[in-house]
Amino acid sequence: MNALIAGEIDMIEQVPHDLIPILKADKAVQIVNWNPLGQQFVIRFNHLTKPFDNPKIRLAALYSMRQEDYLKATVGEPEYYKVCTAAFVCGTPNGVEIKGDLLTQAGFREVKALLKEAGYDGSPVVLMQSTTLRC
Repeated sequence: MNALIAGEIDMIEQVPHDLIPILKADKAVQIVNWNPLGQQFVIRFNHLTKPFDNPKIRLAALYSMRQEDYLKATVGEPEYYKVCTAAFVCGTPNGVEIKGDLLTQAGFREVKALLKEAGYDGSPVVLMQSTTLRC
């Protein structure tokens, strides 16, 4: 960022979202949205390790999440993300959005039932921080 602002380099392909306001404040820097479709985030469970070796617990985890909560935590400003229920990138021919609440509204009743059915023992779960975006 400092090298770009100082004119020592010509471009940065993927600027971290939290640093975009710094670039916007510098009139000598031009910001270009080279990827209007955006990125697609993926949450991946280690299905080889307890408790996520149990498919019902993975499903319970899915029902407990709201996509927008993760986008707010990872991206920050709403102008830089879009809630999308499509399996593939929204705005593309395969980006068919799913009707309903999956990924947009948490279903805690379903979560409780699935965890009970799966025999979940309350073991702690670790959520790793997001890593660098890959294009």
